[in-house]
Order: sequence, then C-alpha cells, then structure tokens
Amino acid sequence: MPFKYITALAVCIIALSFGLSNAFSAPTPVQHYDFTTDFTDSRSLHDMYGTGSPAIDNGTLSLNGSSYLQSANINGPAPNGITHNNFSVSGFFKAISLTGSTTLFSMSHARFSGSTWPDSVFSVTVNSDGSLKGSARATTNWQANAISGAGLVDVNEIYHFAFVYDGSNNQNRLYLNGSLVASVTHTYNEPIADYAASTDERMYIGVINEGVEADYYRDFFNGYIDELKVYQTALSTQDVIDEYTANAHQIPYPIAVPEPATILLLISAVGVLLKRAKRI
Repeated sequence: MPFKYITALAVCIIALSFGLSNAFSAPTPVQHYDFTTDFTDSRSLHDMYGTGSPAIDNGTLSLNGSSYLQSANINGPAPNGITHNNFSVSGFFKAISLTGSTTLFSMSHARFSGSTWPDSVFSVTVNSDGSLKGSARATTNWQANAISGAGLVDVNEIYHFAFVYDGSNNQNRLYLNGSLVASVTHTYNEPIADYAASTDERMYIGVINEGVEADYYRDFFNGYIDELKVYQTALSTQDVIDEYTANAHQIPYPIAVPEPATILLLISAVGVLLKRAKRI
C-alpha cells in the first residue's frame, strides 16, 4: 500500500476520534448561549443583556466580579415560557477568583409584597472551598440543596457543570466534568409549578437575585463562562457525559486536548500502519 494512503488513513483515524464525540449528544436545549460574538440565545428564545460591563473575550463570556447577564421575563406559556417540572442547566466555567459563594447560573421570580423568603427558584454556585451547590425551590416552604465535597474546583482551571432538577423522581443532581458529585432526594411530591403568566421571572448568569420585595444582587462570579445551555428535561448521567465530551474541545480557556490514553492509542495505531507500510 502506498505510503500516502497510509498517511491519509492515519489522519482519518485522528479526525474520527474527535468526530465520534459529537455523534452522541444530549437532548436539544431550549436555550443555548455560545457567546461567540454577543449575549444572544442561538435558539432565539431569550437573549441576555448585560449589567456592569460584561465582555466577550475570545468567544467566551468574561465577568469581572461585579458584572452579570440577565434575561427579560421568561414566564408564560410554551414555547416562550420556561417550565420547571423537569429542568437542567449546563455549561463550562473558569474561575479567576473564589471568594465566599459565587454564582454561575440562577433563576428567580418576582418578590411578592409581604414575602419573607427570597424567591430564587434555581441556582448553581461555587464556594471558596472548591465545593459546588445546586439549589431548587418549589415554593417558599421548602428548598433542596445538592452540595458537593470541598476541593473540587480551583481557580484558573476549566470545568463543565450540570445541574438537574428531576421533578419526576423528586431528585436534584449536580455534576462536574461528567461525574455525579452531589445528589439529594426530597420528600416533597411537588414538582416546581409554573407561576402565573403575570409573574416576572428572569434568568441570571454570574449573579443571584435574592431580594425580598426588591432586587438584591449578590454572589457575583469572577471568571469565564461558555456554552451555557438550558433544558426543559432532566438530563441523564449519560446525557451529561455526552454534553461534556462533545464540547470540551471547543472551549478556549484553556484549549482542551485529547486525554493521554487517547493520544497513546492513536500513536500506536499510526505506528502499526507505518510498520505495515514498510513491509509492502
């Protein structure tokens, strides 16, 4: 076999190794923020707008610890409204600093007059000890938190997160780099219901709004966020793994590379082909 064909075959094997990761993908998100050039939703459902000078840096959202993104009102009937019986959010992040609690994603509805409980519905936060927390609240009467162990997240490293609210099984699941790091099963047989269409409900990236009868922004994130996706379904563990592996190589902070075992396997395969070529 001519050497040029062996070379072409080797190139195809390498390309295939990257392409296979995209052959299996999670369910289609209802919202997708890839931050290629701006804060728009590539699914054309709910664009974000910025406060405090958030920026797009090399196709990634850059937040400075006082900036954040927020959507317009996302409540209302399908297809424009976001329902909560089953819900998932995922994305990549890189923290520049971790002080106290910092928010990757949150969603909250309007504070009602006389309320004594902040009405955040969903939130994913990273704590200064390197732990993650995924929180879901169905009503003002209960809240279920999935909290990981400490030391999982460090600054200047890139991670993939996914938070799943599985209303069908009354379970919250939290993932980091495709691995389940925390879960909690609550005893409340009460899926998170849609609020009245007149109720204002918004999504936030990089901050949480937990005011009582007024806006109160806190737990700002300092770092980069990319490929943030919102699903109106409870992602399975395999869905999360597929989402993580299919998109990790696209993230610029830092540029991801194949796993060492994958590289060695490809080198071995090319070596075998070259040896056979010499015999021909």
